[in-house]
Amino acid sequence: MTRVVITSVVELSKAQHDSIVAAVAAKYGKDVDVTTEIDPSIIGGVQIRIGATLYDGSVAGKLTQLKNSVTA
Repeated sequence: MTRVVITSVVELSKAQHDSIVAAVAAKYGKDVDVTTEIDPSIIGGVQIRIGATLYDGSVAGKLTQLKNSVTA
């Protein structure tokens, strides 16, 4: 079973939740154990942690990437 943590600013709709779960299950070919978290500090978007891998689609993550590219 693959553990998945979905972090968003607000609670996801059932359709959004189901879409993410279906995509992860299709990619990993396994059952997924999903936990959802609410974190206003990510500003918008979602973060999806699958095991030790973080897929960061949050606004805060994008701003950090932009800052790093400008200051590098």
